Amino acid sequence: MESIKELKKICQEIRRETDDWYMWNVLRKISIRVTWLLLHTPITANGVTFLFILNGILICIVFLFGTKLAFFAGSLMLQFWYVLDMVDGEIARYRKQSVATGRFFDYMAHYIVHPFF
Repeated sequence: MESIKELKKICQEIRRETDDWYMWNVLRKISIRVTWLLLHTPITANGVTFLFILNGILICIVFLFGTKLAFFAGSLMLQFWYVLDMVDGEIARYRKQSVATGRFFDYMAHYIVHPFF
């Protein structure tokens, strides 16, 4: 298995039009480590996208409680939601499984979860 530094070269593509400072300096540093962990399991990129959808729906349920604690917990979960959104693509790029159906599934995940927010 490659090191984190080598995985970054393989899995993380620079997209200047969508990536901002927070994404590159915080979320991507976490996502590559989650990717490294998940590459040791049989989970696929689409499996991570499915977890991404479930996590998003769970976040919405947590926010419905309306308390300060629920807002704090939901906000932390939302950060992990963004990380999972990166991890599915990183796994797909590493395993060379980046195909149109996977991208479509990822877009559909956003279309399913965003209205709930």
